[in-house]
Amino acid sequence: MGPTLGTTNLKRNLEKHNPDKAKEGQNEPIDQKTYREKMSLAICKHNYAFSFLEHKGIKDIHSYLNPIARHISRNTTKAGIFNLYAREIELLKAELALISSRVCLTSDMWTSVVSNAYMCSIDHYGHKLGSS
Repeated sequence: MGPTLGTTNLKRNLEKHNPDKAKEGQNEPIDQKTYREKMSLAICKHNYAFSFLEHKGIKDIHSYLNPIARHISRNTTKAGIFNLYAREIELLKAELALISSRVCLTSDMWTSVVSNAYMCSIDHYGHKLGSS
């Protein structure tokens, strides 16, 4: 019998002395909640349609990056965006509650040439100056 060309001993040695390197190339489970939140943020940031996540090409990319990732639907994404909105509203309320001065709100609304509606809100506030 001739010599074997196996790598079992090398693999065992790698796993024993450097377990992190031995895991490279293996798919780790992803935190589904973080995945949903990051996709919701991307959709908001780039003004994508909710159906973006249901496109075959996007699903293929996500499956390639991590075959055990569970794909999310447009309805799940909508719910995620509403949750992000609620969280941001609470953060804003907490920040505004810390303001000891008055707040001035200015808004403007307009429609683009292609009939997209926009609204802008600007909030001005500062800290009270001590009396002299």
